[in-house]
Amino acid sequence: MAKHDFEKGDEFYVTDSPDGMRITKHNPEFERQMRAAREIMKRRRAVLRELAK
Repeated sequence: MAKHDFEKGDEFYVTDSPDGMRITKHNPEFERQMRAAREIMKRRRAVLRELAK
């Protein structure tokens, strides 16, 4: 963890990736953007479904 500049008390995410698992630091800006994207996807589900065809 020290190799990647993590310090005691840091928040991080573990996600799947094509080459294995990925560990990243918590990023409040990214979290805000993802929350907004999820809300839009929830409200516009039908539109997104049509676009996916």
